[in-house]
Amino acid sequence: MVTVREKQEELDFDRILLSVATMADALEYYLIEGNIFRIVMVRRAEGLERMTMSMGELLTLINTLQAMRFALTAEQNRRLDKMLASVKQSSAHLRAPLQEMIVREIMSRLDRVNWFLHDCENVKEGYHVAFPSEIRNRQRVEELVKALGGEKAETVMERVERIDQRIRRVTHKSDFVWPLEVKAIYPEDSYWYLYALPN
Repeated sequence: MVTVREKQEELDFDRILLSVATMADALEYYLIEGNIFRIVMVRRAEGLERMTMSMGELLTLINTLQAMRFALTAEQNRRLDKMLASVKQSSAHLRAPLQEMIVREIMSRLDRVNWFLHDCENVKEGYHVAFPSEIRNRQRVEELVKALGGEKAETVMERVERIDQRIRRVTHKSDFVWPLEVKAIYPEDSYWYLYALPN
């Protein structure tokens, strides 16, 4: 995933745009099918690439592109606008299944965070190294809650807040834990858990 590459590289906007386009094209079928995680095939110049699609993944990629619009070419911005319109249309057409899918993914990802926090609390081997990767689930929850909005978001916030309390208990403040190339996309006030490491 673009936000957790092992080494620092320039963001490959064409690559991200192609991933978003593939997910946007599959969105209606994805929502009707009803599986939180779905494998989609992305046609790259070097061949087909398997990618796991979810609403959290799609929203994260969209957030990345929108935050970096200033760095996109006019053509890339045009492609992004076209994809955003497609996602908006599919989302409006299938609003109830979309909201249900988002809530289910939030709960699934919070479960994963919960399991990882259990490892942190029990000082399981490797939990320090795994933290930057595992905390992706909490960041995906952030994008999902924003997309859910309003009263629907309130239904999940109590659980999110309980998880956040546990994250705070097992971590201390640190520098940004993901590559610096994406730091501007994730400000500390909203994404505080990306500026923390386990105790």
